[in-house]
Amino acid sequence: MNSLHVADLHIDVSMPKENCVDLRWSGKSDQPHPEVFLNPFLDKVMQYAGQAEIRIRFGGLSFLNSATLPCIVYFLNKALDRDAIVRLIYNERVNWQRAVFSGLASVYSKRNFILDGTDAAE
Repeated sequence: MNSLHVADLHIDVSMPKENCVDLRWSGKSDQPHPEVFLNPFLDKVMQYAGQAEIRIRFGGLSFLNSATLPCIVYFLNKALDRDAIVRLIYNERVNWQRAVFSGLASVYSKRNFILDGTDAAE
C-alpha cells in the first residue's frame, strides 16, 4: 500500500506486524477540500487493512484544519461499521490534538475504538 503525500500532509502506511496497519500522519493538513484525495485514499486503506487492527497516529501532525475532520470521521465510521479495531493515537501534550481527539471519545463509545493520548512526535 502506497503512502499519501499531498502538499504538506504525509500519511505513511505500514504493517508493522501481522493483522495491524499503521497510518502515521505528519506535517500539516491544511487543504481546503481534503475529501477529494483523503476519502479515496482512506477507502483503499480500508480494503488493504481488511480485518486488521488499524492504528492511526497523529502525534507528528502539526496542524489539522476543520475540513479534514469529516474525512477522519468518515474513515472511523467505515472501519467501526466493519467491526475493525481502531486505535487513534494522538499527542495529549499538544493542546489542539487533545481538544480535537479527546472529543471523539464521547462519540465513539464502541469497545473496538481505543483512544490513546500517549503518542509524542518523533
